[in-house]
Parts: sequence; C-alpha cells; structure tokens
Amino acid sequence: MPRIRAIFEAGRRRYGAPRIHAELRDQGIRVARKTVAKLMKERAIVRHGSEGNGERYPPATQRSAGPEDDG
Repeated sequence: MPRIRAIFEAGRRRYGAPRIHAELRDQGIRVARKTVAKLMKERAIVRHGSEGNGERYPPATQRSAGPEDDG
C-alpha cells in the first residue's frame, strides 16, 4: 500500500502502525490498525529506533569504582 509508505516517510520514519492508522482514518480510508501493522511488517517498514532490544532508553550502567579502599 503506497499510502502507508508515504505517511511513514512524511513522519520521518518515526510513525508506527497506530499513528499511520489514524492518518489513514483522517483521510477517509477505512482499514484496521492490525492490518496496517501486518502490511508494515510484510514490507519491512520499521519505525526509526525500534530495531534495538525493545527498550525505549538504554539501561543505566553500573560503574564499578574498583576495589574498595579499607583505609
């Protein structure tokens, strides 16, 4: 579906299926959100930043200061 790709590109590759679905609905196109998600998956349309491990922000690292000084 070329409209999905166009909306995705217009959103700077940051739109996921829910937002693309809303845009299509606003344009008068009736389609289910899950159908949009399925079409995006089949065509490898993946929003920017979602290629990682599924976390929105990387975990805070635990830095070790080395062996503790007993004084």
